[in-house]
Amino acid sequence: MSTPARKLAVVAMIAALTTGASGYFMGLLQSERSAARRAAENASVTPAPAAHFTPALTTAPEAPRYADLRDRSRQPNHRWQSSLASLPPAPAFTLEQARTRLAAGLLLGVQIRYAYEGHAWTDTLLRRPAGLTLVRIREADIAATIEPVS
Repeated sequence: MSTPARKLAVVAMIAALTTGASGYFMGLLQSERSAARRAAENASVTPAPAAHFTPALTTAPEAPRYADLRDRSRQPNHRWQSSLASLPPAPAFTLEQARTRLAAGLLLGVQIRYAYEGHAWTDTLLRRPAGLTLVRIREADIAATIEPVS
């Protein structure tokens, strides 16, 4: 004999399988309808006639070979050089000018390079809302971090 709990479990399983199967088939039907709708929309769009395209727009000029690029001098950027040495030097101020301009808010920061006790140092003063921030670096320490460790 079957207990009521077993009967209830069988009924619940049948209901779950029926719900799952109907959801699956409804999804298939919805996918077919969406595909048919998209196909109808795409069919109603007519492509642009070929007369709008000119041969000049569809053909691209041949790119020069890399070997020929050095010989070309009349290009838009032919005078451009990638060299830090060609940049103008940064403005240099005396310590008093730097202090005055930093205090007046004309500068956001100042770097001061100097030698002390046989080492080269760089102090960076940054203007912040709460006041000045000082960053002091010994240049030998920077070089030690850049060089590979053997």
